[in-house]
Amino acid sequence: VFSVLGKYITKLGAGDLDIFLVIYSICGLYNGLLSITLAAVLGCLIYLPQIFTGRMDRKKTVPFAPLLFAGTVICYLIMKG
Repeated sequence: VFSVLGKYITKLGAGDLDIFLVIYSICGLYNGLLSITLAAVLGCLIYLPQIFTGRMDRKKTVPFAPLLFAGTVICYLIMKG
């Protein structure tokens, strides 16, 4: 399923789609979506200020895998707490 989606979603790498699959299989659907949402929010909090201040070019690719890892860890800590 993710490899088929990867053909249409060109902004994500194949590794990101593999990581999505692992997150969903470990965390389940709800917590998987929560961890991906947290990763997107973290990415906005980290990279948008850099873009607005001119320290980072808007067209530069951003690695999403570390953000996915951080979102999954935060989600896991929320689940345990």
